[in-house]
Amino acid sequence: MLHVLPGCKNAYENAKEWMKFTIVEDAITTDITQIKNESVKNNIIYDIQGHQLYGKPSHGFYIKNGKKYTR
Repeated sequence: MLHVLPGCKNAYENAKEWMKFTIVEDAITTDITQIKNESVKNNIIYDIQGHQLYGKPSHGFYIKNGKKYTR
């Protein structure tokens, strides 16, 4: 089974490489559904996977007070 974005199903069904798969249109979601207000108020830092970071973040992207940053 191959999950594709809405509107792409016909293109995959007509491509020789994907004809053996069952094509399903699916909206792709992540596990992050919201940032709670408490985390924004308290300067809690999260990585982009939604895990809370303790201490200063090392290199990479992170979220603090509802905004994205890079270090």
